[in-house]
Order: sequence, then C-alpha cells, then structure tokens
Amino acid sequence: LELIILHLNRSTIAGAVLAASLSAIYWLLLRCGEWAGETETHADSDRVVCWKDLVLRKHLGLDSPLCSNTDFGEAEVLTVRIRSGKNVLHTCTRTITKTKECAICAVSAIQNLHRVIFESTGAYPKPEDALCKVKEGRWISRDQISEVLKAGMRACGCNSDRTASHSLRRGGASAYYCAGVPMEDIKIFGRWLSDAHKLYIFLSSTSSIMSKGNVHPTTVVPRFEKN
Repeated sequence: LELIILHLNRSTIAGAVLAASLSAIYWLLLRCGEWAGETETHADSDRVVCWKDLVLRKHLGLDSPLCSNTDFGEAEVLTVRIRSGKNVLHTCTRTITKTKECAICAVSAIQNLHRVIFESTGAYPKPEDALCKVKEGRWISRDQISEVLKAGMRACGCNSDRTASHSLRRGGASAYYCAGVPMEDIKIFGRWLSDAHKLYIFLSSTSSIMSKGNVHPTTVVPRFEKN
C-alpha cells in the first residue's frame, strides 16, 4: 500500500483522491461502498463519505478547537461519520489521529486532497461533495481501487488473483491486530456484528511480525464514539 501511494501523483485531484481513498478505507476499516463510487459515473450520495461528514480538531478531546477550511491542514485528529452497518440508515463515528512520517496516514491524505482541490479549482470542496469525487460526474470507483491494488501486488511479484477493494478492510484489521489492538476493539471499530473479522487475520501469535512496534498504525482508542 505504501508503494502504491508513494507512486501516485498526489498533486493532481485524481491522484490525491485515490491516495485518500486507499488510506481512509484501510485505517477506518470501511466497506469500499462507504467511500468509493459504485461505478466511475455513479456514487450513492446517501452512503459515501462526504466533506460534511468530517470533523477535524487540533488535538484529542471535545475541548479541542475545530478546524475550518482555512486551518484544515493544522488538524491532528479526524472524526468521520459513516453508516453503522451494511443496510441501515443509522450513523456512527470513528476517530483516527494523524500519524506523522507515515506514507499512508489517512488524515494527511485527506488534508492533501483538500489542499489540492483548492489549489486546482480556487474553491474549497463543497460540503455535499463525496471525497471520492474526481470531477463533476466522475468518482473513484470500487473497480478502480481493486485494479490499482492488483497492479501493486504484481509490481511486488505477488499473485493478485485474490486481491480486491475489500483487501483494504482486511489489511487494516490485520495491521491493528499486529500493533497490539485487542480483537474485540477491532470488531467494534470495524462495526462487525459477527466474528467474521477473525477470518481476515492470518498471522499466528508466534509470527515475528506480531512483535509490537513492527508496524506503524494510526492509534485507535475509544473516544466516546457514536456506535
């Protein structure tokens, strides 16, 4: 994932949207349909994350100043409003913190997208616009995300047959587990109602990668989230 994002041209809207999509789906444990368009020409406005669904703060805590368009890049904490389940209208929130010196930090990627849109168009993103919007009538799609992941796998000499957009949700769950986040917290954060998330984590407890500190995940701590 780092390899893919580092090779994207993140100074363009299309590249910035793709980088933000990959990192946000990964760290927020999203279902791809909650972020990306169903196709390049259609996105479900009632389901995908829009700019109005973001709350940015300068530090953790409800007493922290909120960031607006003018100081968007100064935020250290991002809260996102998303659907609480697959087929429900209820919403929940998930919060992640900025991880400096990390190529796949979702907060940094979204801040970069915000900046690139302003520099490219002369206007800030509209609140009702989806973050996966590339231009009017065009969105990053689930298939496009799958294809770029497959290309990354092939570039690494790996079999890409079983790689798809859902691999990001699975990979994020594994990354959190490797970093020592309890399985039950991963289940709640990813909004799994069953134990299906356990099928996503293939590492054994004796694997060397399981040692704490080998990965660089966004910190996940319960923060009075709306579930």
